[in-house]
Amino acid sequence: MSSSEILIQRITREMSLYTPITLLIFGSCGSFSFYFGLLSRLAGDRLGSTLFTTNSTYCKIRSYLVVALPSLVTYMILLTTIDRFMSTTTQVRYRSFSQLKVAHRLAPLVIIISMILSSHMLVFYNFFPACTAQPGIYSVVYSVYLIIWTGILPNGLILLFSLLTFRNVVKTKHRVGVTTTTTTTTKMSSQQRHTQRTESQLIVMMLSQATLSSCLDLIRIALYAYFVLSTGLPKSNYHRTVDGLLLQISIILLYGNCSKSFYVYTLTSGFFRKIFRHTIYYYYRKILYISHINRDYDWNSTLFDQSTLYASTRHRELQTIPDRQITKY
Repeated sequence: MSSSEILIQRITREMSLYTPITLLIFGSCGSFSFYFGLLSRLAGDRLGSTLFTTNSTYCKIRSYLVVALPSLVTYMILLTTIDRFMSTTTQVRYRSFSQLKVAHRLAPLVIIISMILSSHMLVFYNFFPACTAQPGIYSVVYSVYLIIWTGILPNGLILLFSLLTFRNVVKTKHRVGVTTTTTTTTKMSSQQRHTQRTESQLIVMMLSQATLSSCLDLIRIALYAYFVLSTGLPKSNYHRTVDGLLLQISIILLYGNCSKSFYVYTLTSGFFRKIFRHTIYYYYRKILYISHINRDYDWNSTLFDQSTLYASTRHRELQTIPDRQITKY
């Protein structure tokens, strides 16, 4: 075995150990939907679990969920992007679709369709010699499914509607005029500017999330499709080692894509950072308030006089806890 093969194998082993642990820790601040796939992958790669190659039911169900759930997340992001496009367009007919009742009808429909279209994995996935698509015609069909349904179609539409949304926002900014002739007009103009800033922040968050998700997802799909299509081809030890590294990179991209949302929103949006800081401060003051009450008063005592609580100076200080429902951002 050459030195380059040894180096690639070592890199692959280290990635399979440290990357899932890192994503598990940082992903706790983002999405919890990837825990099943990430923990089972860590168990198979580093903890000696053999369910991948010994239990057909486990192989099929895990593979189905690992593909179907991220695909479902991608299509939900697509719906969000379309909703932002509808809400920023000037045509009343399109704006009427940006409503909660429409979202309540579309979301279950998308969930059902997405889960059904991924159900072929429950039939044609095989656990021997590895938990992967059966070689032959199905491996080609599966690769086309990955590339088209979970890759090009949703991510292409996400990028398209993101660009259209950005165009609508630019047109709106050019069209809006500022008039401050009276106090009432000035007040309305200030409210409009506040609303516009909030909508702009939400659109920036959406565009950042959609663009980064699309890029990571397309790279992952390309790597994994190559791995599936080349499974039955004769390869040297060096090529098999490289394929193992590419597969590991595609796995990292899959779970990294699921755990990035919190950090993307925090880095790209001052609006999100402000809400996050306010939420932390709110619950911190709540904890102080509850600990003070539990420490200084006996709630189970029949002699407890509630008026003594409101006479407390500290209680009057703790009344400054912010109300999340009325705070304006």
